[in-house]
Amino acid sequence: MLLLLLLPSCCVSWAGAEQSVQCGATATFIVSDSGVLSRQGACGTDCTYLYLFSKSINSVNVSAFQGCTSLRSLSLSFNYLTSIPSGLFEETSALWTLDLSYNKISSIASDAFVNLHSLSSLNLASNKLTMLPEEIFNITTLSFLTLDSNEIVSSVPQQFFQKLTELIYLSLDTAMLSSIPSSTLMSLRSLSLNNNSLSGQSGVEENFFDKLVVLRSLTLDNFDGSFLQRADLKNLSDTLDSLSLYDVALSSIQEGLFDSFVRLTRLFLLDCQVERLPASTFDKLTELTYLSISMNDKLQSLPAGIFDKLTKLTTLSLDWNGLTSLPMGFFDKLSNLEDLDLSFNRLAYLPAIAFMNQTQTVQIDLMYNDITCYHQAW
Repeated sequence: MLLLLLLPSCCVSWAGAEQSVQCGATATFIVSDSGVLSRQGACGTDCTYLYLFSKSINSVNVSAFQGCTSLRSLSLSFNYLTSIPSGLFEETSALWTLDLSYNKISSIASDAFVNLHSLSSLNLASNKLTMLPEEIFNITTLSFLTLDSNEIVSSVPQQFFQKLTELIYLSLDTAMLSSIPSSTLMSLRSLSLNNNSLSGQSGVEENFFDKLVVLRSLTLDNFDGSFLQRADLKNLSDTLDSLSLYDVALSSIQEGLFDSFVRLTRLFLLDCQVERLPASTFDKLTELTYLSISMNDKLQSLPAGIFDKLTKLTTLSLDWNGLTSLPMGFFDKLSNLEDLDLSFNRLAYLPAIAFMNQTQTVQIDLMYNDITCYHQAW
């Protein structure tokens, strides 16, 4: 809604059940009381941004976007659309971003996106798609593709991403894909595979990550901990700078598990059932600036010196664990630390020596502990 207030080319009004959205000086988009979107007036060159989210739209008149040749950003999210018919976007060739998320879309015409020669971002998250027709993704300019929370149950054809040579971000969270090829994803910089049927190693082909030669950010949710032992995953050491693990079974982290990821600047271990961490767990991750070890309620203690090599760390989140104590000299080497989150643990007190050598100002969150402080500076 904030964008609607800031962009002068688009304003909203409604009278009774009918809603209208102005785009530029001459075009008015009207949502009838039955949920049909239509347009009055011509689309001028000043109609460039159109936001129609959460307007109870269940269908769109096929002529609604005809002549909207200057439209660059269109959002139809949070509505009740069930299909995208042929020709709907035929005259919106200038579109950069198209957001169709949070609808009930189960079918898309094979030529629905055929004229979107400038499209960079397509969001189809949270719909009811069960398959991915190859024809709809012949968009050579596409850089960002989001397919989260659909009902796609088949494997992805090898040729599916063949023409998406500019794709740098792909999100398949909670999609029920059985397998995905990598040979045509070589330009990807960010990949999110959360809570889907790929969680078994069999769904991710052998040497999958070997081909993702420029991947910088990887998110894995609900994968088995042994997945991190794959040789091809460790080969990402030259490019990967952000690794997020959520609900990955890592009850006992082996020594050297993260040693190959030497370029990481951000690491998240969230709800990974971590019970113990070897003192050398992060010794090779000297570039880390952000580390989150959160929601591991069986993690009761941390070994002395575990963070000693993380001299560039600015943010450390240890919230929602089961920590009952902190070792002496815990943060002595964290000379750049700015934020420390220890909330929602079981700490009864903080020994003075835990922070004795801290000379910089550190913001510490100790909410929901039972802390007694024994440091005269507190």
